[in-house]
Amino acid sequence: MEIIFKILNASIIPFWILLAFFVKSKLTQRLLFTHFIHLALSVFYLVFIIWGMFENAGDDVGMDSMQHLRNGFANDKVLLAAWAHYLIFDLFVGTWIAKKCLEENITNWIKWPSLFLTLMLGPAGFLLFSMLRKNLSKN
Repeated sequence: MEIIFKILNASIIPFWILLAFFVKSKLTQRLLFTHFIHLALSVFYLVFIIWGMFENAGDDVGMDSMQHLRNGFANDKVLLAAWAHYLIFDLFVGTWIAKKCLEENITNWIKWPSLFLTLMLGPAGFLLFSMLRKNLSKN
C-alpha cells in the first residue's frame, strides 16, 4: 500500500503545475477542464473504498461515531481511498480556481497563493480565493 500511496501523491503534482503555470495549454484544457483526471482518480477511489469496505464488513465501523470512523480508517485501503478523496476534491477546487482566474482575468498573484493553499490545506485555499475574488469584484 505504501508504494501506491507514494505514486498517488506524486501523480497529482503535475496537474497542479499545469493549473499554476500552463492554464491556457491544450493539455490543461483536455485533462483538467474536462475533468478527465478527476474522473480517472474517482475510479481509483471507488476501487479502494469498496475493497476496503469489503475487508471491514462485520467490523465495528461506520460514520455514526468517531470510534466507528477510526475503526474504518484502520484499514489501509480505506485510508488510501480517504486520502484519494482529499486529493481529488482539492484538485477539483484548484481546477475551478484556475478556470475562474482565466475567465475573469484574475492575476497570478491571486491565483498562485490560492492554488498552493488549496493543495496544502484544501478549504483554506478555497476560502482565500473566494475572499480575494469578492474583494476584486468590489473594486
